[in-house]
Amino acid sequence: MTRRLAIGFAAAALVRAGAEDEMRAAFASLAAALAERDVHGFLAAFDTGFPARGQLRANVAALVDQTELTSSIAFPEAFDESGLAARADWALTLRTRDGTQRLERRRAAVEVRFRRAGKRLRITHFEPLSLFDPPRFSD
Repeated sequence: MTRRLAIGFAAAALVRAGAEDEMRAAFASLAAALAERDVHGFLAAFDTGFPARGQLRANVAALVDQTELTSSIAFPEAFDESGLAARADWALTLRTRDGTQRLERRRAAVEVRFRRAGKRLRITHFEPLSLFDPPRFSD
């Protein structure tokens, strides 16, 4: 292997690691925005052309208005070759804010695609969006 080729492989690995770190940071920012009840901050991670942006805004607003949320995100085999797509296991725990302490737990294997917008990554695809549906507490 030539030195130039070895340097090229090393540089590609660094770029990929950088993209993985950025995607992990994007997930962390989503989880933090939910915990802080920050709908605007949550939506800031999504591309302005995201197809279901209006419905997502309404659902997340209802979710943070009615619940306290905690998230746990794991990344098994998380990143594809392009470096701009990720899979994660996202667990959400919702607890009512009305004093009744009702609890709902959700878990989903999420698939997310990003695009680079300047220096930031924006989410262009997120499945399943139902993870962020308003709470369905059973009485």
